[in-house]
Amino acid sequence: MLKLYNTTTFLLFLLSMKQIKHQKYLVIGTFLGLILLVFIQVNWIVKAAKLEEQNFANKVYMALAKSKGCLSKRVKQCTAMQDMLCGKHCVHGTHKAKLNELDSIISSNLDALNIDLDYTFEVVNQKEFESRSPKLQSKCYIQSLNGILENEGVQISVRFPNRNQFILAQIRGMFITSIFIILFITIVIIVMLRILKEEVALSERTRDFINNMVHEFQTPLANIGLAASLINKKESNKTGSKIPDYLNIITSEKEKLQLHVEEILKISSFEKHERPELTIIDIKELLNDLKEQCSYRIKSQNGSCNLILEATEYKVKGVKLELFNCLSNLVDNAIKYAKDSPEIKLRTLNQVGHLVIEIEDKGIGIEEKYLKLIWEKYYRVPTGNLHKIKGFGLGLTYVKKIIEAHGGTIDVSSIPQKGTIFSISLPIADE
Repeated sequence: MLKLYNTTTFLLFLLSMKQIKHQKYLVIGTFLGLILLVFIQVNWIVKAAKLEEQNFANKVYMALAKSKGCLSKRVKQCTAMQDMLCGKHCVHGTHKAKLNELDSIISSNLDALNIDLDYTFEVVNQKEFESRSPKLQSKCYIQSLNGILENEGVQISVRFPNRNQFILAQIRGMFITSIFIILFITIVIIVMLRILKEEVALSERTRDFINNMVHEFQTPLANIGLAASLINKKESNKTGSKIPDYLNIITSEKEKLQLHVEEILKISSFEKHERPELTIIDIKELLNDLKEQCSYRIKSQNGSCNLILEATEYKVKGVKLELFNCLSNLVDNAIKYAKDSPEIKLRTLNQVGHLVIEIEDKGIGIEEKYLKLIWEKYYRVPTGNLHKIKGFGLGLTYVKKIIEAHGGTIDVSSIPQKGTIFSISLPIADE
């Protein structure tokens, strides 16, 4: 009971490691998504600022256009205004008064369009303005007075010293909200990465500890097996002794524990992606070995195992032990879930560059609603009162991973109370 608990605990740990790796990819994807979000958000804010700037410029030009209309009426009524605008000599005090009047006209039109911002203005000649630096020109809004004055080329130039601050103030709300959301998500990602890093480090230390502990089991198990074998040889000739019976129990339990240790090491190696070197494997030979290995167990239950070899090509590239374990696992399930005596067929055939292996039984079968779930970790198909069937719910998960690691596929079809067929397809190796 203790060894079963320890094995289950370790398998749960290995699968949690897999989940941590998936979480790591998720965090990396989220982090990249955050960078993309920041880029989009900044780009959106820049566009919003440009749009707000364009909207502001349109309002200013509308105000200046209305100011030109007002000046057109004033110029016709007052020659002093035309003289001031054309740069002619005015009576003392008149020039300043007309500048103040022009300022009042511009200010009232800006206020009408809700532009309440400090500004400066000047009346300049077009050639003089164009001689200034482009940077200075870009900060000014120009309104030509051609058509209302005697002289051509006279312009009103308006400049807003606090224009940029005003535009930023218009988008301040969305800007601050965006920055707050981005910072919040960034902090969450950083915290998640730190937690993930700590979990990975802890899991690595735990895995190393369990691996070392499992390896330490190997020597005591070997010694137990050797001692039991020696005692059995010595006591086998004695009649009436129960020691051989006890030794058989010890040997049997030792072999079970040995299988658990090997299973843990096998899954540990697979989870760490420590893939052995691939070799050319003869599946026909593998199936013959499998049939021979299972024959005693099947015959002891008055069952049968038939090997139907219809394929002509059997060479595949892979890891022999892994493929043998997969096939053995499926045959073991066929034996465990037999209704009475197991009736098993191992069939092979070739299909378009692939070797197909079918494991068919006439057992209790699987309901259609469970067929998609049998590959999930820990899942076990409900079997009613068959509580005697033991397992972790990991066998078929392991089988599917191994087959896919070999570039193959595995499918299942089943009819309740009539049987199940597992079909494995593996690519044929190039000679």
